[in-house]
Amino acid sequence: MVEKNLNNFLSEYQPQLIEIKKVILRSVVSFLIGATAGLIYNRKIILGLISLFDVKNVNIVLTSPYQFVNLAFGIAIISGLVATFPVFIYHFLRFIRPALKPHEYILFKKLIPVSIFLFLFGCFFGAKIEQFIVSLYSQTTTDFAVSNFWDIEKFLSQIVFMSFAMGIVFQLPVVLTILIRLKVLTHAAVSRQRRYIYVGLTLFGVILPPTDIISLAMIITPLFLLFEGTLLLNRQ
Repeated sequence: MVEKNLNNFLSEYQPQLIEIKKVILRSVVSFLIGATAGLIYNRKIILGLISLFDVKNVNIVLTSPYQFVNLAFGIAIISGLVATFPVFIYHFLRFIRPALKPHEYILFKKLIPVSIFLFLFGCFFGAKIEQFIVSLYSQTTTDFAVSNFWDIEKFLSQIVFMSFAMGIVFQLPVVLTILIRLKVLTHAAVSRQRRYIYVGLTLFGVILPPTDIISLAMIITPLFLLFEGTLLLNRQ
């Protein structure tokens, strides 16, 4: 009986299962290509990040021979995820297109380049915050004549994590626009929940490195502006 039901299920949903298989296969291939590129060019990426920050009077140290391996695999994973993102977007649009009205589908397509721009700008902004804080701290050590030793793995991992996290949270305008335009949420309802959204964005900024008041202010200020700007653009 169980085998018969399973056969009926496979027979009925075979086209969908085949499509899911294709999506998974393409996603895995994209991830592997991106991860491989990250592994191949990890040395250039690591050296580029170090030279980008140009920290003075700071000794960046290696505390374990395995740290470069950990960094290489971390960069590979992020590269793989970035490479998989366009594949996910393409198949997501194909999946939801039958359920969307023509103007809703056009909205999704128009928001794709906006989403990409916001992600890249968010990554850049996150890196610039780290660069500013690092320069400030390295100058402070000079002023106080204090030796400073930074763990290379923690230092670079913090930069990559901060940049990637800011790229993700900068998708807030895209998500809110979609929810409001598709009438999942109303403009008035989102406006009424403004204080809770501010609290949520602040908590997000608190958990991000570095954990100082200057960094927190630099993180949450553009997020508040993005939120208010999104409400202004979607006002009907």
